Amino acid sequence: MVLTTQAGHQFSRAGNGLHSANALATTPNVFPGLGIAAAAKAHRGLVLDRQVVRIKAGGDDAFLQVIAMHASEIRRVDHILGGRIDNRLLHGIIVTQWAPVSGATRVMVIDDKVAGDEVLKSTMRMARPAGMAVSIISEETALKNFAAGKYDREKVFVIAKEPETILHLVESGIELPSLIVGGSLVKEGGVQLTQRAYASAENVQSYKALIARGVKVTAQFVPADKPVSVADLI
Repeated sequence: MVLTTQAGHQFSRAGNGLHSANALATTPNVFPGLGIAAAAKAHRGLVLDRQVVRIKAGGDDAFLQVIAMHASEIRRVDHILGGRIDNRLLHGIIVTQWAPVSGATRVMVIDDKVAGDEVLKSTMRMARPAGMAVSIISEETALKNFAAGKYDREKVFVIAKEPETILHLVESGIELPSLIVGGSLVKEGGVQLTQRAYASAENVQSYKALIARGVKVTAQFVPADKPVSVADLI
């Protein structure tokens, strides 16, 4: 087991993959007032893999947390910052507006068609946001790479055309704090979410499933727009 101390605010934001429901029912043997450099003790039998143990402390120890995990499971738990539904995938608005405010180090486009077409892929790579890596991969590759921990040391912003792609990620156990619905094609017989976003009957069920799993789903074309809860639209 590996115990480390981390500033509490680092784990307060959405998408950290840690939930209060997973917290221990009892406080481990960690004494307040010892400072960051002091050795923290915890009962191995009470600490499960990747749980957060909050220290009830004052002074220098306020805001500290003890993160417990098996040595073989040391990973970043906040590697996916969020996702976006956009029928154009990676384009100007993503590059100039969403990418800079996302805090991501990698923009990931998940689309089977584009990933399988070298011309489309090369063209889309030309729109790489400054200072960020870009992945343009199929859904199968994305699932395999996440399962292998390939992006655990990165902060990823995921883009897909359809919510079903995102739902498959979440169903596989990948933590996704939020999903932004941007632009989409008109869906015959579907629901109009905003002036630029539509949802088919299948999309509606996918959005509901994501919301039920704790994903915050909002409709917002550009960052300056007021986000609208998709739960209120479907």
